[in-house]
Amino acid sequence: MTEKKEAGSGTGKGREKLLFLGLPLLLSFLLFLIPLIICPPLFCLNDDLQIRDILSGALGGTPDLHTVYMRAPVSFVLSLLYRILPAVPWFGIFLCAVLFASFYFLLRSVLRRLSEDKEALWSVAAALLLFTAWFLLFLCPVLILPHYTVVAAFCGASGLWLFLQSKERLSVPAFVLLILCDQIRSQVFLMLLPFLLAAVLLRFSELRGKAAEEGNTEKRSLLRRCLHFAGAFLILFLLHKAAYLPAEWSGYLEMNEARTELYDYSGVWESDAAKEYYERCGMRTESALPVYLNYDLLADEDARTERLKTLAVYTEGAGARSAAERLKNTLYELKERNLSPSKGETHYAWPLLLSALAGFVFLLIRKRYLPLIALCGGMVLHFGLYGYLLWNGRTPERVTVSLYLITGFFIAALVFREKAGKEHLLVLAALMLFYFAGSIFVHPVEDYRKQITVNQEDDVVYSYMAEHPQELFLLETYATVYHTAPVLSEGDGAENALLMGGWQYGSPLQERKWKAFGYEERGSLFTKAGVHLVFREDLGLSPAQLQAFLDARYGDGALKLREETRLEAGEDRFLIYVTE
Repeated sequence: MTEKKEAGSGTGKGREKLLFLGLPLLLSFLLFLIPLIICPPLFCLNDDLQIRDILSGALGGTPDLHTVYMRAPVSFVLSLLYRILPAVPWFGIFLCAVLFASFYFLLRSVLRRLSEDKEALWSVAAALLLFTAWFLLFLCPVLILPHYTVVAAFCGASGLWLFLQSKERLSVPAFVLLILCDQIRSQVFLMLLPFLLAAVLLRFSELRGKAAEEGNTEKRSLLRRCLHFAGAFLILFLLHKAAYLPAEWSGYLEMNEARTELYDYSGVWESDAAKEYYERCGMRTESALPVYLNYDLLADEDARTERLKTLAVYTEGAGARSAAERLKNTLYELKERNLSPSKGETHYAWPLLLSALAGFVFLLIRKRYLPLIALCGGMVLHFGLYGYLLWNGRTPERVTVSLYLITGFFIAALVFREKAGKEHLLVLAALMLFYFAGSIFVHPVEDYRKQITVNQEDDVVYSYMAEHPQELFLLETYATVYHTAPVLSEGDGAENALLMGGWQYGSPLQERKWKAFGYEERGSLFTKAGVHLVFREDLGLSPAQLQAFLDARYGDGALKLREETRLEAGEDRFLIYVTE
């Protein structure tokens, strides 16, 4: 009789393992495989492409870990993989794998929680349907147009969910996903920290109601796990800092911060007062201002750290505003970003507000005061930090959109933290509606088709450059600014190209590239013959404007730009010039 019971128990456990391990894995595999076959993913932004080029060695000649916006440890691993098997698109595989793992562990966690309900079968079926719909409406667009910032947000949000759902300890998947979030985009992890702090305090507070011996044991276990996480985070952080200690890289980071301050915060101005200030700073505005307005800093040897810092403190810029003006600007930005119909984030903000209100009311009715305090405290800390960043002009939109994803997961995790039942699944479905509402306005298929068209048009230039591998091409910053590439394929033939602006400007990797083509000094790029330049007609800096700058900088007739060819790209036209 006992043997039969044990055999039945073993069969039950096998079925449970199949249901809560195999089923999420199978569904995740199918949901990811279909879009990858039908719509081969493309990088969402040029930033993703530049990170890939650093990791693969297309920029610096050899795979490198200095991706700037990703942490050095994970960049080191990816660059090492490129050294071992350079033909494999490791960066794209990594982004897709992180999305897959995040979705799988999230789905597995929900199914495990629903198994506590007596009517588990109904709940599981409803959860599978809900997650399938959510994948198609939200995650599928992220998969076919992945951006590393949004990948980090989904990864971190899933880790936060797992941390709140694990009852006894910090689960290993939660640990790994939270670490990966910081490794992929530390700015996103910074915005997740208030919620993580609230979650940790909630976990410790809930242990106070347990028996002394049991509660103390669980507290020690939770504390030990949290210390392991903090220790791993600190070690990886120090390794990242160590990677940028060499003078060439610490100097670049300082320049990049100055560039960010100028272009993302203060701005370059065209008013008469601004021109007068720039003239006092040593800029010949008549010829140089178009270069700075169009972000083509590589053309000016004087565009170094101190020059950029000096330009950034112009009084019309945000950097020199009074406290009252900055407060007014912060409130204006909050209103514009969250309430203005013209802003793309509005369709995320309103549903998020409604879901926060629904979560608040639900927890209040259920008399779940500790999760309620965690919800309010986390939201206040999170949006207080958001307001602080707006105060200082740090408003990258992809990071901002990611905040709604993280906040929504935090609200849903607090609601779903109780014993799961039908009412909790219904509330979870209601909370997830803000993703649906946001996705309705995103038009992922249309965005994907537009990106294909942009890439096909810009491929004319990249094919031309690939046909002339011995020549160095300088890309005007806006010439191919919207160009990306397939995520799961090799490079696009841009190993002989340098951007004249953007966050790669001033990087030691740029210097390696021009030296590899025989240009020992940066100034020789515009004083020696044979350099090719790529412009897009009627966009960005024009050849005539660059010629005027070169004449003023080096003397009339010192270097001439000669048109070599024109490339037709749909309704646009690329102009290829060469110096002589």
